[in-house]
Amino acid sequence: MHAAMIALLGGQRGSLPNLPGEPASERRRWMALLGAVLVAYLGLAYAYVWVIQPRYGPDEPRHFAYVRRLVEKRSLPVRAGPIEEDGAHTLHPPLYYTLMAPVYLVASGLGETGAYRAIKAVSPLLLAAALLLFLATLGRLLPDRPFAVAAALTTVALLPEFQLEAAVMNNDGLAVLLGSALLWQLVRTVGQAPCTRQALLTGLLMALFVNTKATGWTLSPLFALALFLRARRAPEQTRSLLRDGLVGYGLLLLLGTWWYVRNHQLYGQPVPLDFGQFGELHPINLRTGAILTPIDVYTSGYVIHYGWRATEGLFQSFWGQIDWFREEYRPAIFGILLTLVIGSFFGWLKVALPHVRQFLTRRTPSRSEQTVEQIEATADLRTGPPHVRTNTESASTHTAVPTPCPAPSPGWLPAAAFGLLYLHTWYVATFLHQGFYQGGRYLMPAVFGASFLLAAGWEHMIPARARFPAAVVLAAAVFGLNILCLVELITVLNPKYVTP
Repeated sequence: MHAAMIALLGGQRGSLPNLPGEPASERRRWMALLGAVLVAYLGLAYAYVWVIQPRYGPDEPRHFAYVRRLVEKRSLPVRAGPIEEDGAHTLHPPLYYTLMAPVYLVASGLGETGAYRAIKAVSPLLLAAALLLFLATLGRLLPDRPFAVAAALTTVALLPEFQLEAAVMNNDGLAVLLGSALLWQLVRTVGQAPCTRQALLTGLLMALFVNTKATGWTLSPLFALALFLRARRAPEQTRSLLRDGLVGYGLLLLLGTWWYVRNHQLYGQPVPLDFGQFGELHPINLRTGAILTPIDVYTSGYVIHYGWRATEGLFQSFWGQIDWFREEYRPAIFGILLTLVIGSFFGWLKVALPHVRQFLTRRTPSRSEQTVEQIEATADLRTGPPHVRTNTESASTHTAVPTPCPAPSPGWLPAAAFGLLYLHTWYVATFLHQGFYQGGRYLMPAVFGASFLLAAGWEHMIPARARFPAAVVLAAAVFGLNILCLVELITVLNPKYVTP
């Protein structure tokens, strides 16, 4: 089973894209496609910045008030009961807002709307940096696999929900950038020897993350997973890797806990979620209207209702804001997107089944039982030199036979990142807060893991000769989906909801 995950999640350091034996024109067209995707991202992002009017992004007035309070009163936001002083958001740590304070100072002479637009205009740049880091990460995870790289980058860069994060003013943009930076740091150091300096850098990235958004705590176990993968590759370095873990997590605790300790002192909890003035955003008993605790949600059976609602809502809102899709188009749009996810799943199965049979029968699949793609995937995606495990049979008749044991793949890291954040968001939406059930934007700091998994699966469903056209069709289709969203915003949502 481990070999199956290597075939799907693996990677080794390599150029991007590197196509040995292919003509230069082949390399150029893949690079041209990647460049076109990045240009399309920037064009769409600034189109959304202009179309989504100031104050109409998610909680934008509260985020803007946070920056204004820092600049004008030099004070962190506080809350008295359900009332936030100056309307400033009290949930989030101050790093993003501190970084936006100089932008506010420069642009405040343009008036409030001008200051809004100036801060909003920074968001596409933050996420562009996140995409470049993700591209570098893909170069290590998926060397010599240009389709998977292009498909993964396209899925993130042109995702309407990612475009939302690039077009509005809130701390999600910086959280996405730090999520990408943390993933890049962990993937690039998987093959390195223990190093205190790199551990300090990882700890600093995690500390910056949790000083931007509490999501950073959800993704902090990725460092432990990376250390585990490195220890599996080189068991003799385990002691030094444990030292690196203490250094990295020690720095995280030193620099990252102050905001949450402050919240606990002020509000009795480190992350004081807003449940509405009357607690109406808690899960409730639909018959009696009584507020349900997490235990009540489970024992009363409402876990099925709220759990399915969260599953469906997170799937829909992962791709884009649901009201951006015209109602009559939604069944077709979500049906196509679900088909793409299922197709990726079958791509995983295509590669995994020979290794499942190997695991169950304790034998190696014959070459005739594997496709060329599966053989290449298993060979090319191992990371680093194989370890040697000795299988000793009857000593009287056989000699010990060394069997290569492939090193764990860094592909576990993006997969685990998305899994951790999805499970956390699903738990909150099911057991704690009804407002999270359409919370696809809360998944964006780990969207890179989802796109990596999708692209790796699609690759194994598409013949080699059809991969470049398929990548172009994918980019065109997702770009077209954004055009539909922009048209809906311009012709329906803005006239209906935006105050002139």
